[in-house]
Formats: sequence, structure tokens, C-alpha cells
Amino acid sequence: MNELSSVALILLLSLMAGHLVKFLKIPEVTGYILTGIVVGPSVLGWINEQNLTSLSVFSEIALALILFSIGSIFEFRRFREIRAAVIRVTLTESLSVLVLVTLSTLLTRQPWHVALLLGVIAMETGAASTLMVMREYNASGPFTQTLTGVIAINNLLCLGTFLLVTAILQLSGTLGVSGSSLYEILYLVIWQLLGSAALGYLVGLLLAAWATKVVEHGETLILLIGCLLLCAGLASVLNLSTLVVSLALGATVANFSANTGRLSQV
Repeated sequence: MNELSSVALILLLSLMAGHLVKFLKIPEVTGYILTGIVVGPSVLGWINEQNLTSLSVFSEIALALILFSIGSIFEFRRFREIRAAVIRVTLTESLSVLVLVTLSTLLTRQPWHVALLLGVIAMETGAASTLMVMREYNASGPFTQTLTGVIAINNLLCLGTFLLVTAILQLSGTLGVSGSSLYEILYLVIWQLLGSAALGYLVGLLLAAWATKVVEHGETLILLIGCLLLCAGLASVLNLSTLVVSLALGATVANFSANTGRLSQV
């Protein structure tokens, strides 16, 4: 199956599955996930590994959109209202998962660096599916505000911890990379965090200013995708983190754009 047929199959079957699961009172995202499992290499194989490789650019765009949506949660007003509860819940949940997964993996006699990496990866919450369910049911209220805050801070904490852990593993030589000094590793981590945040902030200001001139939904979508692709391209050239850039872009738009709601719901 060629790339165009693969995209068509993914879109149409996901749409159909999303409507079918509504009869079972199940969120649409459940249908999307089940469709991906069924048509993927593990079951029917209609979408094989070669197709997935050729469609990697769509995965990058989707990931950037997800991180942008998460970043748009970082509204200063919202965090002034619920900051204590959000920070307490996030730290408890994230650190507990990190410790439990790392220790459990060590008990299976896996190397310590593998256990630590799996623990850090497990810290990340299912942001995309959670946000999709909340939007589908138009959820609102104190619990929803706390949950979105936890998702936002959790993803930021996970990204920062992952960069730090990979830097430590790189310095120790366990990742197969040797010869890097402590200064080079620290510079890389700081550059990927602060540099990525700065790039997302600058492009976010551009997006927030330009969005005031855009009215139609189609033009808004083009503007958003264009800015996200610009961020991803510049991040690749400058050796920055696309994830942090997209997160910073969403946070900047959330706090400086008069069209925050319209942009974050695209």
C-alpha cells in the first residue's frame, strides 16, 4: 500500500471507528486507538513498518500539535488559582511512577540505565487521549482545571528529566557515546531547554500577533501548522528539542494571544 492510500485508510477508518464506539458510550479516542492496533503491523498489517517510516513527517506534525495543545494549558491566571494543588499532585504522581518503574525493572535484572530510562519515559501521562476526551465531553470545572494543570506540568517535568537523564547516561558512556566532557553535556542540556524555550517564545509572539489578522478557520489552521513546521525545522537546524519548542509556543500563545481559545482548539 502506498503512502496516500495509507493516509486515506487511517483517516477514514478512524472516523468510522470513532462514530461506532459512540453507541457503546465510549470516547472516540478509544476507537482511534483500536483502529490503529487492528490495521497496524501487529494485526492485519494493512499499514506496515515501511508505510509508518514514510509517514514519519505526519507523526512529527501530530506530536508538535499535541505539545502545542499541552503548552496552551500554561495560562498564568489558571496556575495562580490552583498552583499548590497542581504542583503537589504532579510531583507525587510523577516521582512515584519514576521510582516504582525503575525499581520494578531492576528486579527483572535489567541494566540500571535501561531501568532509569524506562522510569523516566513512564512518567509521561497520556496527554493526547486525556485532552481529546475532555474536549469531546466539553468537561469543565475545578477537577478539569486541576487535571489539565497536572498534565501540563507533568509533561514539562518529564521532558526536563529525560534530557537530564540522557545527559548523565551520555556522560557515563552507557549510551555508547564517549569523549564528551561535563561542560559539553551541561551546555547541551541548557541549550536544548533554554534555547528551545526561547525559539518557541519568539515564534509564539509572531503567531499571536498574526492571529489577530486571521478570521477564517482554514487560514487559522494554515497559520498554526506553518508556525509549528517553522519551529520544527529551526529546531532541527539548531539542534534544539522540537518538543520543548512546541510546548513553549503553546504557552506563549495562551498568555499573549487574544485568540487563545480559537488557536488551541484548531
